[in-house]
Amino acid sequence: MKKWNLFITIIGGLNCVIVSLLFYNFQLGDGQSFFSLFPLPGLYLFEIALLGVLGFYSAFRNKISLLWIVCGFLLPIIILGAWTVGLYLIPSFLAFGILAIIFSNKKERKQNFKLFIQAFISQFGLMILLIFT
Repeated sequence: MKKWNLFITIIGGLNCVIVSLLFYNFQLGDGQSFFSLFPLPGLYLFEIALLGVLGFYSAFRNKISLLWIVCGFLLPIIILGAWTVGLYLIPSFLAFGILAIIFSNKKERKQNFKLFIQAFISQFGLMILLIFT
């Protein structure tokens, strides 16, 4: 892995983890327990941190399909959380998206883009379902 690829990977992974920890700390406030944030927004914050770790792992181990799936799961969080956490996740999405495009060849891109769309639709549907129920 080249140095700049490693740098982009670290930026993407750390951004997700740090953003979720910052928002968790902000939401927790004084005197509240850890479980007061569950199920929402605690699950989203946990998912964001997990996506950062998975994105870092997939880029570091050249698991390109998993990198596309991570991007597909990040995009609905960015869109639906545009006024809160979504804005701060744009660097992670761009980092993982650039790496996904660079690492995959033209033959794999169509299949991987289908995985991206499937991950996007499933995450978007799940978020809409949880928000409006």
